[in-house]
Amino acid sequence: MMEMISPQGGKIIVYDRERCICDIIRHRKQTDPQVFIQAMKEYFASKERDNIRLMECAGKFHIEEKV
Repeated sequence: MMEMISPQGGKIIVYDRERCICDIIRHRKQTDPQVFIQAMKEYFASKERDNIRLMECAGKFHIEEKV
């Protein structure tokens, strides 16, 4: 988790990108296919992605093969 500033200026706690991607992969059957595809495309096209962190999260959720 990390702390960010909301558009209204308040502090909020959010999950990092890698955790969100793992959650989307874990719950793929419950996720809208368009949301799944868009999230994957945007994450893997991003220069800010952290593949090592992604695999660490995947290991914690036992979804390494899916990632």
